[in-house]
Amino acid sequence: MLRLDWNLLFTVINLLFLYFLMKKFLFGRVNKVIEERRQLIDKQFADAKAAQDTADELKAEYETKLAAAGEERENILAQAKAQAQAESERRLAETDAELEQKRRRAEADMAVERANALREMKSEIASLVIDAAAKVVDDQDTIRNDRKLYDKFIAEAGEANGVKIQ
Repeated sequence: MLRLDWNLLFTVINLLFLYFLMKKFLFGRVNKVIEERRQLIDKQFADAKAAQDTADELKAEYETKLAAAGEERENILAQAKAQAQAESERRLAETDAELEQKRRRAEADMAVERANALREMKSEIASLVIDAAAKVVDDQDTIRNDRKLYDKFIAEAGEANGVKIQ
């Protein structure tokens, strides 16, 4: 059977006393340290969560800005292409105008040269006709006849070459 003796009673009292002492001095401090560490860990988790949320917001903002930059790049490229096309067309138009002006100038120069050549030929032919007529007739009174002969000769020479001379 179980008997109660004083040793058992003192052992129980000692255990209870040690338990209260430990509870008062040891468990309180240990629980306090554990609670501080739990709070520190909870704070670190909260800070990490806040940092993650901030990083997600910055990432979303970055992606938005990146998309906007891509659109702006496309707009700038389109605008540059349009300006280059307009500049190209403007330069082509200027070049065409210059070429047309040079062609007209060349045609005018050719017409002037042709007229000068015809005048020189006319003058040369006139002097040849007059010289020939003077040799044939040897008369000063026939200048009017020479002039008529000359005009007739020039007209026939011009019609033979396809040029109407008046």
